[in-house]
Amino acid sequence: MPALALAASCGARAAEPETVATLAMQLFLGVCVPSQGDVQQIEAAVRRVKLVEVMSKEARALPDDVPGKSWSTSETGGRFTVVATQPQTCAVVVKQIAPADLTREFERWLPPASTGYTVMQKAEDRQGDMATSSYAILREGRLKYSWVLRMSLTQPGATGTLSVRAAVP
Repeated sequence: MPALALAASCGARAAEPETVATLAMQLFLGVCVPSQGDVQQIEAAVRRVKLVEVMSKEARALPDDVPGKSWSTSETGGRFTVVATQPQTCAVVVKQIAPADLTREFERWLPPASTGYTVMQKAEDRQGDMATSSYAILREGRLKYSWVLRMSLTQPGATGTLSVRAAVP
C-alpha cells in the first residue's frame, strides 16, 4: 500500500481554495496515484467523484490508436478528464488552465523527503508551445512511480496533463 501512504502524506498539506489547478491535483492524487494504473481501481475512484465514462472519440482525450478509457466532468471553469491506459498509466487532462498555476501546484505536491520518498527530476523538455517535466519517485532507491507534467503554454485556455505510471514490480 505505498501508494496510499504517498497520497495520504501529500494530502496532509494545508488546504487551499479550490482552483482549477487544485482540483486537477485532487483528481491526480485521489484517483491516479493510489490506483497505480489499475483500471478497476480507477473505475471505482471515478465513480466516487461522480465522473462519467466518455464514449465519443472527440471527447476521450486519447489518440485514436491508444487503447484505454476516459471519464470526465466540468468544474470551476476547467474541463477535467481522467484517462486510463495500459500498462499501469493514469492521467488527468485539464483544459482551460493557467500553465504557471498547474506547474506550481504539481511541484508543490511532489512528495517531501520526510515521507521516505526521493524525487528526482529526470527530464525537462520544451518543443514549440509544449513543455514536459518528468520526475522519478523512488523509495529505498527503487523506482515506484514516474510523474509527468505535460503542458501547452498557450494562453488563455491551455491544456495540461498530469500522469503517473507505476513501476512494474
